[in-house]
Parts: sequence; C-alpha cells; structure tokens
Amino acid sequence: MLLLEMDRLEGVLTMRAAIDLLEMAALHEDAGDTVVSPRLNTGFDTGWMRILFAVDKASGYFATKSYHMIQNVGVRYVVSLYTLKDGALVALIDGRAITDLRTGAASGVVARKVPIKGPVEIGIIGSGYQARTQLVAFNDVVTSDSQQCAAVA
Repeated sequence: MLLLEMDRLEGVLTMRAAIDLLEMAALHEDAGDTVVSPRLNTGFDTGWMRILFAVDKASGYFATKSYHMIQNVGVRYVVSLYTLKDGALVALIDGRAITDLRTGAASGVVARKVPIKGPVEIGIIGSGYQARTQLVAFNDVVTSDSQQCAAVA
C-alpha cells in the first residue's frame, strides 16, 4: 500500500495525466462502467463529515473519499483506492491535492472540446488552490497546441 501525503503527492501526477484520466473516466461513465454513490453527509456539534464512493469497472478500481470540517480548524480529506480484483487497498492519498488536481483537470477536459484559435487570456475569480489548478489545466491544454495562455489576475 502506498501512502501519498501532501508533500509527496505534488508533482507525482501531472496535470496532463490528470486530464487524460478524468476524460477516460468520463468515457467509462458514459459507457455505463461506473457506479457513484450519493454523498453521505453527517453534521455534528463542531463540524460535519462527508463520504463518497465510486467504482470504475473499466479501470479495475474503486475509491472512497471522506472529508470533514472541524470549526476553527478547517477541512481535511483522505482518498482510499482499492482494486476490484481482490479488494486490496492500493493507496491512501491526501485528498486536498488530488481534489484540487481533479477540479482543474475537469476544466481541462472541457477546454479540450472547445476550439481555441490564437492567443488566449483567462481571468480566474478566486485565488485558492483550485483556482490555480484551473489555470494550470487551461495552460496545459492551450500550450499543447503550441499556443500561449496569459493569466489575468
């Protein structure tokens, strides 16, 4: 089993690879090869907990994502990845980095579907981690076609 903490996760999965994987997962979902549970949401006096579960039969994996918020502390995430073959736990992953990457990659999947001709300027409202990954994803898609992408703060 692999444990990927936040500092070890950054740089392991490139944005281009994340976009490719998310696009493939969308194709699997379209083909009916995925199962996604509804979110389980539970509140308590000082915060809340959410748990999600998904299976991608075509890839041979299933995963859980759980995240919680504690008042005056913030939100923390963990993703667990298992094989469908034998149910073995393959990895525990710090969920914030993978969630940020997936959010940006979703924009990259969509950007691949939009024909872009000439230079591009992108404005991002927000400055958090997910805003940054959105810009990285757009830049990856645009520059993969030998174009330039300029960020507008």
